[in-house]
Amino acid sequence: MQTITAIKPTLRDPTRWSIKVGRKFVGALPQAEIEELGLKVDTPWTAELMQRVDRAAQYDKIYRSAIFRIGRRMYSTADLAKKLKMSKYQPTPEIVAQVIEKCQSLGLLDDQAYGRALIHDIQLSRPAGPRLLQTKLMQKGLDRSLIEQLIRETEGDRDDFEAAMGMAQKKWQSLARLPMQKARQRLYGQLARRGFEMSTISRVMENLDWNSLADASEDEWA
Repeated sequence: MQTITAIKPTLRDPTRWSIKVGRKFVGALPQAEIEELGLKVDTPWTAELMQRVDRAAQYDKIYRSAIFRIGRRMYSTADLAKKLKMSKYQPTPEIVAQVIEKCQSLGLLDDQAYGRALIHDIQLSRPAGPRLLQTKLMQKGLDRSLIEQLIRETEGDRDDFEAAMGMAQKKWQSLARLPMQKARQRLYGQLARRGFEMSTISRVMENLDWNSLADASEDEWA
């Protein structure tokens, strides 16, 4: 029966140890995992031990992939799980679930914090109403109840009417040469696509000073 012939720290990362069976490299694991598995030189290399080492090595690879991704940007739980499942290492669903749970326990994954940050970034880029925010959050795999909670929580930080009004006043310049009715319809549609509620859009349309906008447009094209 073959045995483990060498367990040595890797050159790139001394906290991870390479394992050899005979002359063959069979994997690399963190030192803590080496100790947990009870791996030592001359340990018999059984089929059961090989499976345990393979599984531990796959977990290690997926976990390091998760840490690398999280270090570059924030992820939602569902979004990170999806990326990990597509890994070239082809992890089992069980390993992905364990890695996700580990990241959550370390505070590296927090869907609530992620959702708040995403709402802030979306609004910082362009005006956005609650319906668009809801759609964007759903696309990232956040739970529906959490999305509703986040939308309610950020109401105090948002002024949907002011945001929609500011967008309408800017957009009008590109619509001013259209017939008034068509321009109003186009503007309504643009505000709707940015996720503003119908009540907010109606209020904007009622409060826009259409005569002043028309006069300003005529001056612009004079």
